[in-house]
Amino acid sequence: MIRLPSAPLPAPCPGTLSVLSYNLLAPCYVRVPGQFWNAYPHAQDAWLDWDGRQGLIVAQVLAMDADVVCLQEVVFEERSGAWCLPTWMDAFQAAGYVGLLPGLKEKEWNSFANRNERVLGTRVCTGVAVWYKQERFEPTRPALTGNRSLTVFLTEKGAIPTTGTPPSYAIITVHLEGNQELHEKQVLQIQSVLKKLPAPFGGHVVLCGDFNSECQAGGPLAQAIRAQRWVELAEAPTGPSWAEPGLALRLDHVLHSPGLDVQAVLDMWEDRFSQIGLPNAECPSDHLPIAAVLRVKPLAVPAISE
Repeated sequence: MIRLPSAPLPAPCPGTLSVLSYNLLAPCYVRVPGQFWNAYPHAQDAWLDWDGRQGLIVAQVLAMDADVVCLQEVVFEERSGAWCLPTWMDAFQAAGYVGLLPGLKEKEWNSFANRNERVLGTRVCTGVAVWYKQERFEPTRPALTGNRSLTVFLTEKGAIPTTGTPPSYAIITVHLEGNQELHEKQVLQIQSVLKKLPAPFGGHVVLCGDFNSECQAGGPLAQAIRAQRWVELAEAPTGPSWAEPGLALRLDHVLHSPGLDVQAVLDMWEDRFSQIGLPNAECPSDHLPIAAVLRVKPLAVPAISE
């Protein structure tokens, strides 16, 4: 397995899948009056400027050249009475990606927006989104919207030599409960997401995102993932992904079903981040992007069976 400190990810080939996960740090959650946990006292004002951060995020994501990009804390835009992906992400579409956002009802969007206006002082909706390369994949089922999650079903265009058939994937991005002491709520979120997977499902499963937990072996969340019966999942060995001065945590994860091998991981962590914190002049979010390059095993078994 290769550990990559920077972009780009390895070039795609039949039967491989590269997945990037990135919590963008929505500007509505930055330095909210009365909320000490998002004050970012170590960060200069320029590091938190949203216009500047957008450009850095676009450059980072496009440089990775991942097959699938899973994002958390996307700030959606309300246009003509509908909530849409933000216009600054048009750069992803221009690069050949197709974007998907949660399929919420109008009253659900408005409920989120009204809640944020009440709590944050800004009428916005935030959530998860998925972008995938149109030249490599096509959707095979409608996407599933869950509790701070989105599941996208994709099939690779073209068969792979080892099986003679195109591989299919269920790619799930999540943003779990932010209070790390609420383990039970995080467990329920994960269980709810995995329960929605269709069974039998003859494809491979990738679960990624901001877990707001280090998911340590023996911990409540790791035990719940291991014990649930819907699909067996193993974790790609990515590195720390969040930091403030004096503290570094591995909160973002990529998990995969048994029919996939990890060929490479993106690990942008540098020890100095535990001194200077995130975000900083180089990193536009309080999370680092993480990624895994996965390969379909020869004669791999389905992820889910009856």
